[in-house]
Amino acid sequence: MIKLLKKPGYLFDLYFIFYVKFNYAEYVATLPEEERSETKLKNLNFTLASFGEIPDELYLFFHALKSDLTFFSKNYSWFHCDLFTTKFNFNLFINQFRNTKTIIRKLLEYYFENLTEDEMNEYLNSNDKLFACIKASAYSYDEKSHLYEFFLDPDSYIQCLIEQLSEKERFLSQYYEKNYQKIFDVFNETTLDSLSQQVAELKDLSFLLQEGQTLYLSYSLLDKYLLKLYQLEDGAIYLLGIDYHLLLDIKKEQQRMVRLDSFGMALGEENRIMILQYLLEHGEASRKDFEKMFNFSGSTVYHHISILLKAGLLQTRNEGKTILYSLNHIYFDMAIDTLRKYATKRS
Repeated sequence: MIKLLKKPGYLFDLYFIFYVKFNYAEYVATLPEEERSETKLKNLNFTLASFGEIPDELYLFFHALKSDLTFFSKNYSWFHCDLFTTKFNFNLFINQFRNTKTIIRKLLEYYFENLTEDEMNEYLNSNDKLFACIKASAYSYDEKSHLYEFFLDPDSYIQCLIEQLSEKERFLSQYYEKNYQKIFDVFNETTLDSLSQQVAELKDLSFLLQEGQTLYLSYSLLDKYLLKLYQLEDGAIYLLGIDYHLLLDIKKEQQRMVRLDSFGMALGEENRIMILQYLLEHGEASRKDFEKMFNFSGSTVYHHISILLKAGLLQTRNEGKTILYSLNHIYFDMAIDTLRKYATKRS
């Protein structure tokens, strides 16, 4: 069974408006080559400009430090995936930003992920010590400047975030009213069999053939090449850009490739080898399992898991609000194939 959902894809588009503002070059680099033409980019820029200016004060919330991961996406965009089929909406989304203290703490954790609890409390209670930490960091001049400015007056920055999200959501609502037929057109042409065949090399959707399982589809109009799958107890949600099919061949080719530099970096630390060995023996585990098993702090686990995920060695699935990690066996098979060309040739 396939059902159409509006809200998840809609709210991902809201995030997309801000993401592109602060990561434009990085986003363009992910596009299919034909989509990087001057005309196509001009159309993209014109569309995004119609939603109004975005203040530079929001830089820290949407500037990507690692791959496409931003403070906002790590802490808020996908946090409620278990609610996507029920009460997930803009009000729930915006209410997450009412607790100023929580946002300040999370932002500090994001930009300084290896802080101990004592260091965290020290920096939260002393701007002098926090600013000394920022100054000593390896961040760029722009990043440091934005960090200084935010922590001098966090309330005004968070209020700016709330106001901008609310303003852009009003514009986005109008945009969807005018263009939602495009989503119906794509959805009406989609079946479980056709989608399963399209993404077969990226995601295995065979579990949806079980009785009682539902595939929820939610499309984005602005983030046209979105491809994200979340498993649920009763099925899965696939977030798709309306032109996702244009990116499938690129994604498949990327999955067949193994970058030896990132592969070597991922394996070049004893704690990450311990995590891989644990998953080999136990199948899958959560971050809490790693913290308990190896006496790691939450920030340490996050650091190692992020590197392993970015390199491709791990895969994930959602079980309620818990993310479970397991070995990406297909990746290791590809690594063997990549390394084989360096082996001694035998007659």
